[in-house]
Amino acid sequence: MAENEQQTIVVGAQAQSTNNTITLLEALFILWKKRFTLCLFLAAGALIGLVIGQWIRPQFTSDALLQIDVKGNKAANRAMGEMGAILDVASPADAEIELIKSRLVLNYVVSEEHLNYSATPTSALNRLLHREGRMDLDYLFIPDMARTEKWRAVVTGDDTYAVYNEDETRLVEGKVGQMLKVLYAGDTLQIRVSRMRASVGEEFRINMTNPLIAVRSLAAGLKVAEKGKQTGVIGVSFSHRYADRAASILNTIANTYVRQNVEMRSAEAEKTLEFLESQLPGVK
Repeated sequence: MAENEQQTIVVGAQAQSTNNTITLLEALFILWKKRFTLCLFLAAGALIGLVIGQWIRPQFTSDALLQIDVKGNKAANRAMGEMGAILDVASPADAEIELIKSRLVLNYVVSEEHLNYSATPTSALNRLLHREGRMDLDYLFIPDMARTEKWRAVVTGDDTYAVYNEDETRLVEGKVGQMLKVLYAGDTLQIRVSRMRASVGEEFRINMTNPLIAVRSLAAGLKVAEKGKQTGVIGVSFSHRYADRAASILNTIANTYVRQNVEMRSAEAEKTLEFLESQLPGVK
């Protein structure tokens, strides 16, 4: 009697397992019944992906190579380069990489390229359609008491624009290349646009950033690395929304680094020469 009950339980378990199995035809039938829901989710996903893809602004990357003068025994450097991966020995280029990313170099680049000034288009439709205009600021000074306000520049002609404050008050209007000044908040608001390519009526949000914040932002977007081990060749790359700006900023970084490197070595050579001249009478 016990054996019959055990067989009945086993047979029932096998039958239940068989009933839970879904065939491919049944799965297709279930999907077909939910076809409208599936199509709705697919369309929503495709639309979201399209919007995100259109919303992201294109980025252009500029590259540069810098060759440093590796001091010391070249044979020893080559031998150490072969063992660098094992011993994890610092490359002579590591110090130069840190120098390129230092504030000594980037402070000058921010000032030279006016990276602490920005004019950003505000139209969401133009951004989705990739037809945003461009406005490059050469100089901008916002009084301390009004820096938290939202400032706008509106294109009024082919080479003219007007500046509005947070209260939608039109403060000043002028041409590209001119230094515009107006009294505001007990000080003088100053702005100069070096380049503008936008349609009439397009708005830009203008902002004056702390130079230290601009330096940190530039350092975060700058990629500096040695090409290989102990090669003495440093690769530098930088991405920007505009191709000409990416190239200009990277060229300024490279030129500033080379100039400061030359000035540093010239100072060392002058000190060495002064020391030798001071020791020359004693030697004679």
